[in-house]
Amino acid sequence: MFYKIDTKENFDIITPQMSQFNYNMAEELITLCAQLQINDKSAIIDFTMVEGIDEKSIKALEHLHEQFYSNNVSLAFCHLTSNIKPLLSADLNITPTLIEAIDLISMEGLERELMGE
Repeated sequence: MFYKIDTKENFDIITPQMSQFNYNMAEELITLCAQLQINDKSAIIDFTMVEGIDEKSIKALEHLHEQFYSNNVSLAFCHLTSNIKPLLSADLNITPTLIEAIDLISMEGLERELMGE
């Protein structure tokens, strides 16, 4: 497995465990995240260990982001290096730290609850 997973009540923190994020890793991430979405859980992808990413994987991450939001759950990315961050779409939830990603996911969850009432 390419990932370390830290399970929380409303979201999981998924940390890739390789320095180069490739399409095989993206496919496994999509599979992992499909189950989260079914269970109405959000996710944070922590790129602490990742130093590089390929173009195909970038497209997969952008599509994954769309999937989460179409299923009414949140997805955030954190700890992106300065060479990866500019490659990703500005529409993605990108935060500098894990704490900020947790805050973002939590606030979006509260917004969904309030809008549902």
